[in-house]
Amino acid sequence: MSIFLAPAPFDFAGIFKSIITRWYLYVALAVFFVALFLIASLVKKPKVNNLSKTQSIVYMAILSALCVVANVVQIPTPFFQASLVATMAFVAGVLMGGAKGFVVAFLGDLIAGIVAPQGVYSPIIGVGTGMLALIPGVIMHNTKFNVYVKIVISFVLSFAVSSVLLNTIGVCLIYSPTALVTRLAELPISLVVHCLNCALSIGLYQLLKKILPKEKFPFVEK
Repeated sequence: MSIFLAPAPFDFAGIFKSIITRWYLYVALAVFFVALFLIASLVKKPKVNNLSKTQSIVYMAILSALCVVANVVQIPTPFFQASLVATMAFVAGVLMGGAKGFVVAFLGDLIAGIVAPQGVYSPIIGVGTGMLALIPGVIMHNTKFNVYVKIVISFVLSFAVSSVLLNTIGVCLIYSPTALVTRLAELPISLVVHCLNCALSIGLYQLLKKILPKEKFPFVEK
């Protein structure tokens, strides 16, 4: 069986149906996150990288493309389909910081929802995907724990915020509150996949420290 999902025809009304019918909920959500980003912009943040504006755009474009691939490609196992979205979002958060990492992961989810939709697109689930990058980006660059502890904390918090909270709300808004039972039944599998992504991210973090230029990414020398 191919690991690529068969793309469905693009249907704007179908993919964005939940936005059209429940626009007021998404406006409230947008206001909340705009306020959150404004507050975050006022907080003094450590320098995440030494990239120029052009280099940052290039890195964000590449990472967004990789996030699209991670959203579209599923890795088959004997028991479930595994996704590497959390790993790619983690990398985006580490390399670009929480805010830019959020944009990268959110765009990856949005573009994948357009070019290879797997159902009705939900901006709330897109926000949940963005949080998979924002949370590691904040924790990895703003706390002083052991690096492995920081990675584990990042994945614990991102699972709670993204998979348990935002994705569940998104699914219930798309379908109906009765979908909550089905969603809760899926959480154990989601947890296993998230743990696999955490283990992969630990190894990938060490690889990034070896191959990335030290003058561009200060965390490499730590």
